[in-house]
Amino acid sequence: MGRVREVRVFSGRQVQGAQRYSSAKSTPETRRCLKVLKALRNRVKKAEMMAENLRVQEWFRRLCAAGPVPFPQHHEQFTTPATSGVYVIYRRETVLHVGRTLRARGGLRQRLKDHLYGRSSFTKKHLKGKGATLRKKGYKYRCLAVKNARLRALVEAYAVGVLCPRHLGLGKREC
Repeated sequence: MGRVREVRVFSGRQVQGAQRYSSAKSTPETRRCLKVLKALRNRVKKAEMMAENLRVQEWFRRLCAAGPVPFPQHHEQFTTPATSGVYVIYRRETVLHVGRTLRARGGLRQRLKDHLYGRSSFTKKHLKGKGATLRKKGYKYRCLAVKNARLRALVEAYAVGVLCPRHLGLGKREC
Protein backbone atom coordinates (compact mmCIF):
# COMPACT_ATOMS: atom_id res chain seq x y z
CA MET A 1 0.00 0.00 0.00
CA GLY A 2 1.24 3.50 -0.82
CA ARG A 3 2.12 6.19 1.64
CA VAL A 4 -0.64 8.33 3.06
CA ARG A 5 0.20 12.02 2.78
CA GLU A 6 -1.21 14.55 5.18
CA VAL A 7 -3.04 17.34 3.42
CA ARG A 8 -3.77 20.58 5.28
CA VAL A 9 -5.94 23.42 4.13
CA PHE A 10 -4.54 26.86 4.85
CA SER A 11 -6.34 30.17 4.89
CA GLY A 12 -4.99 33.18 3.01
CA ARG A 13 -3.68 34.74 6.25
CA GLN A 14 -1.83 31.59 7.22
CA VAL A 15 -0.14 31.50 3.82
CA GLN A 16 0.90 35.16 4.05
CA GLY A 17 2.20 34.67 7.58
CA ALA A 18 4.24 31.65 6.51
CA GLN A 19 5.76 33.68 3.69
CA ARG A 20 6.83 36.46 6.06
CA TYR A 21 8.50 34.15 8.54
CA SER A 22 10.18 31.91 5.99
CA SER A 23 12.16 34.70 4.34
CA ALA A 24 14.96 34.46 6.93
CA LYS A 25 17.03 31.93 4.92
CA SER A 26 16.93 31.77 1.17
CA THR A 27 17.73 28.20 0.23
CA PRO A 28 16.44 26.31 -2.80
CA GLU A 29 14.07 24.39 -0.53
CA THR A 30 12.76 27.61 1.01
CA ARG A 31 12.24 29.15 -2.42
CA ARG A 32 10.33 26.04 -3.51
CA CYS A 33 8.13 26.27 -0.41
CA LEU A 34 7.49 29.95 -1.05
CA LYS A 35 6.50 29.17 -4.62
CA VAL A 36 4.03 26.54 -3.38
CA LEU A 37 2.68 28.98 -0.78
CA LYS A 38 2.24 31.66 -3.43
CA ALA A 39 0.34 29.20 -5.64
CA LEU A 40 -1.86 28.27 -2.67
CA ARG A 41 -2.57 31.92 -1.95
CA ASN A 42 -3.57 32.46 -5.59
CA ARG A 43 -5.91 29.46 -5.44
CA VAL A 44 -7.50 30.79 -2.25
CA LYS A 45 -8.03 34.20 -3.89
CA LYS A 46 -9.56 32.62 -6.99
CA ALA A 47 -11.88 30.49 -4.87
CA GLU A 48 -12.97 33.56 -2.88
CA MET A 49 -13.62 35.49 -6.10
CA MET A 50 -15.65 32.63 -7.57
CA ALA A 51 -17.71 32.37 -4.39
CA GLU A 52 -18.40 36.12 -4.49
CA ASN A 53 -19.35 35.93 -8.17
CA LEU A 54 -21.84 33.13 -7.46
CA ARG A 55 -23.24 35.14 -4.54
CA VAL A 56 -23.78 38.19 -6.79
CA GLN A 57 -25.55 36.03 -9.39
CA GLU A 58 -27.82 34.56 -6.70
CA TRP A 59 -28.79 38.03 -5.43
CA PHE A 60 -29.44 39.14 -9.03
CA ARG A 61 -31.79 36.16 -9.48
CA ARG A 62 -33.60 37.24 -6.31
CA LEU A 63 -33.97 40.77 -7.72
CA CYS A 64 -35.42 39.41 -10.96
CA ALA A 65 -37.76 37.10 -9.02
CA ALA A 66 -39.13 40.00 -6.96
CA GLY A 67 -42.60 40.84 -8.23
CA PRO A 68 -42.98 44.02 -10.29
CA VAL A 69 -44.68 46.77 -8.31
CA PRO A 70 -46.49 49.71 -9.93
CA PHE A 71 -45.55 53.17 -8.69
CA PRO A 72 -48.15 54.47 -6.20
CA GLN A 73 -50.80 56.91 -7.32
CA HIS A 74 -51.24 60.31 -5.62
CA HIS A 75 -51.82 59.99 -1.87
CA GLU A 76 -50.87 56.30 -1.85
CA GLN A 77 -47.95 55.06 0.22
CA PHE A 78 -44.90 53.20 -1.03
CA THR A 79 -44.81 49.61 0.20
CA THR A 80 -41.06 49.46 -0.42
CA PRO A 81 -38.77 48.87 2.59
CA ALA A 82 -36.79 51.76 4.01
CA THR A 83 -33.56 49.75 3.86
CA SER A 84 -30.62 49.94 1.47
CA GLY A 85 -30.84 47.91 -1.69
CA VAL A 86 -30.97 47.62 -5.48
CA TYR A 87 -33.89 48.42 -7.80
CA VAL A 88 -34.88 48.21 -11.47
CA ILE A 89 -37.40 50.54 -13.16
CA TYR A 90 -39.36 49.20 -16.16
CA ARG A 91 -41.87 50.45 -18.66
CA ARG A 92 -43.79 47.43 -19.82
CA GLU A 93 -40.94 44.98 -20.58
CA THR A 94 -38.22 47.57 -21.25
CA VAL A 95 -35.62 48.18 -18.55
CA LEU A 96 -35.21 51.94 -18.14
CA HIS A 97 -32.96 52.28 -15.11
CA VAL A 98 -31.01 50.18 -12.60
CA GLY A 99 -29.93 51.78 -9.36
CA ARG A 100 -28.99 51.34 -5.74
CA THR A 101 -29.17 53.33 -2.58
CA LEU A 102 -26.00 55.15 -1.66
CA ARG A 103 -26.84 57.82 0.87
CA ALA A 104 -30.63 57.82 1.04
CA ARG A 105 -31.58 57.74 4.72
CA GLY A 106 -34.95 56.25 3.85
CA GLY A 107 -33.32 53.52 1.75
CA LEU A 108 -35.14 52.15 -1.26
CA ARG A 109 -38.36 53.97 -0.40
CA GLN A 110 -36.59 57.34 -0.36
CA ARG A 111 -34.67 56.65 -3.57
CA LEU A 112 -37.79 55.66 -5.48
CA LYS A 113 -39.58 58.75 -4.13
CA ASP A 114 -36.66 60.83 -5.44
CA HIS A 115 -37.33 59.41 -8.91
CA LEU A 116 -41.07 59.98 -8.56
CA TYR A 117 -40.61 63.63 -7.52
CA GLY A 118 -38.00 64.45 -10.19
CA ARG A 119 -34.94 64.49 -7.92
CA SER A 120 -32.69 62.19 -9.94
CA SER A 121 -30.66 62.23 -13.14
CA PHE A 122 -32.91 59.47 -14.46
CA THR A 123 -36.07 61.58 -14.23
CA LYS A 124 -34.28 64.74 -15.38
CA LYS A 125 -32.83 63.15 -18.50
CA HIS A 126 -35.13 60.27 -19.41
CA LEU A 127 -38.47 61.72 -18.26
CA LYS A 128 -37.56 65.38 -18.88
CA GLY A 129 -37.91 66.22 -15.19
CA LYS A 130 -41.45 64.86 -14.92
CA GLY A 131 -41.11 62.11 -12.33
CA ALA A 132 -44.90 61.89 -12.00
CA THR A 133 -44.82 60.14 -15.38
CA LEU A 134 -43.85 57.03 -13.40
CA ARG A 135 -47.41 56.94 -12.01
CA LYS A 136 -48.77 56.21 -15.49
CA LYS A 137 -49.79 52.75 -16.56
CA GLY A 138 -46.92 50.51 -17.56
CA TYR A 139 -44.22 51.89 -15.22
CA LYS A 140 -43.16 49.44 -12.53
CA TYR A 141 -40.16 48.66 -10.37
CA ARG A 142 -38.57 45.67 -8.69
CA CYS A 143 -36.43 46.07 -5.63
CA LEU A 144 -34.36 43.97 -3.27
CA ALA A 145 -32.98 44.92 0.13
CA VAL A 146 -29.19 44.37 0.26
CA LYS A 147 -27.47 45.56 3.44
CA ASN A 148 -23.84 44.91 2.47
CA ALA A 149 -22.53 47.95 0.53
CA ARG A 150 -20.06 45.96 -1.60
CA LEU A 151 -22.62 43.32 -2.51
CA ARG A 152 -25.14 46.08 -3.31
CA ALA A 153 -22.67 47.75 -5.71
CA LEU A 154 -21.78 44.42 -7.35
CA VAL A 155 -25.43 43.40 -7.81
CA GLU A 156 -26.20 46.79 -9.37
CA ALA A 157 -23.21 46.52 -11.73
CA TYR A 158 -24.15 42.96 -12.68
CA ALA A 159 -27.77 44.00 -13.31
CA VAL A 160 -26.63 46.91 -15.50
CA GLY A 161 -24.43 44.55 -17.51
CA VAL A 162 -27.13 41.93 -17.98
CA LEU A 163 -30.23 44.12 -18.38
CA CYS A 164 -28.66 47.00 -20.38
CA PRO A 165 -30.98 49.80 -19.19
CA ARG A 166 -31.81 52.76 -21.42
CA HIS A 167 -30.46 55.22 -18.85
CA LEU A 168 -27.12 54.98 -17.06
CA GLY A 169 -26.53 57.35 -14.17
CA LEU A 170 -22.92 58.39 -14.58
CA GLY A 171 -22.69 60.40 -11.36
CA LYS A 172 -22.04 63.72 -13.14
CA ARG A 173 -23.80 66.83 -11.94
CA GLU A 174 -25.03 69.24 -14.55
CA CYS A 175 -26.16 72.84 -14.04
